[in-house]
Amino acid sequence: MREENGFEAALTLARNTIDERTREAHQKFARRLANYASTTFARVTDDRYLDVRVDPTTLGVRVRVPETGEIVDVERLSAGTREQAHLVVRLAMARMFAEGLETAPLLLDDPFAFWDYARVERGIPILEAASAEAQIVLFTTSRTLADAAAARGAKIIDLTAARQPELISLPAS
Repeated sequence: MREENGFEAALTLARNTIDERTREAHQKFARRLANYASTTFARVTDDRYLDVRVDPTTLGVRVRVPETGEIVDVERLSAGTREQAHLVVRLAMARMFAEGLETAPLLLDDPFAFWDYARVERGIPILEAASAEAQIVLFTTSRTLADAAAARGAKIIDLTAARQPELISLPAS
């Protein structure tokens, strides 16, 4: 009976230790992610949002609203600002996950869909800087975005101009 109590106590201690180390790792990751994202988010929002917070358990993103000082979930912001936050956090996560490793290309599907021209102009340099660390493939339907990227040296592949595949029928043997 005494052995079982000792075993259960050891299991409880192990479980508590693992839970505590997991919580610490999540907090450290969330702090680093918030630090990476804050600087970039400030740049892309023209210094409007300077304080980015990341919840260590959900990785939910919150920002301080300058007019009220209130910290709110990014889902309460405009579609364009929300998309800016999501892009910045994705870029920060990709950077963090790739530290010390070979970087995988980043595939982005119209991340500027809800951005106005001024946001696009502030966003392109963010992608340009990220492209120094990883190849970025950006899919977009926006001619404005494609032209802005091309003006900064991006290679543009227009898929609408591609030939449609032809049906090939092979003779039966």
